[in-house]
Amino acid sequence: MRPSGHRSFVWHGRAQGESVGATVGPAALMTVEDARKRALTLRLGTTPHKAEGRSGAPLFRDFVLDEWLPVYRRRYAPSSCRFANRVLERQLIPAFGLLRLDAIRRIDVERWFDAYSRTAPGGANKALEILGQIMNAALAAGHVGTAPVKGIAKNPRPKLTRFLDPSLQPLPGNQLVHLLKEQLAPRPALLRVVLQFRKACQCHGPTIQSATPAQIMAHAT
Repeated sequence: MRPSGHRSFVWHGRAQGESVGATVGPAALMTVEDARKRALTLRLGTTPHKAEGRSGAPLFRDFVLDEWLPVYRRRYAPSSCRFANRVLERQLIPAFGLLRLDAIRRIDVERWFDAYSRTAPGGANKALEILGQIMNAALAAGHVGTAPVKGIAKNPRPKLTRFLDPSLQPLPGNQLVHLLKEQLAPRPALLRVVLQFRKACQCHGPTIQSATPAQIMAHAT
C-alpha cells in the first residue's frame, strides 16, 4: 500500500537473468488469482518488462497504476475515479498495458478508438480524454517525446431533434376556437374566460398555447 492509499500487487524476483521488480496490478481491479497468474509469468521470464531493452520508458500499465492513478485520485471526486477505473480495466490497460509509453503510436490509438467507437461512440470519447490525460502526464514526466492522442478528433454528438406530436402542434385560430368550445362546453364560465383571453392575445401578450393558467385567469371579467 502506498501513502496515497493506492494498493497494488507487487512482484520481486529475477526475469531473464536480471533482478526486477514489477507492479502486477491494482488490488481494486484484479483478483488474487489473477495476480498470481501474472506473477507466475514474471517469474518464468515471459514478461516483456525487460525484453528488448531499447527504452527506459515504463510500461503503460506500470506508469498508470504507480504514478498517474494515485495523483488522479487525489484531484478528482470518487465518482470520477470510479469511472476512470472502469475505463482502465475494460479498455486502456487491455489495449496498451504491455506497451512501453514511447512505443504507443498514434496509429495504435486511432485503431483502438475506431474499434471502440463502433459500439459506444460516447464512451470512446470519454476514454480518449482519459488516455489523453495519461499521455500528457507521461510527456511532462519525460517518458515520451510527443502525445499520440493530440489531434485525434472525437466522435460528433448526435443532433438533438424533437418532433411534436400532432396533438401538441399549434392550431389555426378557427380550429382552436372550435376545439375550446367542444372541450369546455360543460364549463361555460371557464370557456368564457379562455375566449376573453384569446381575444386579448390578438392585440398583445402571450399566445394562448404558451399561456399559464394565471395569465388566463387575469383576463376574467
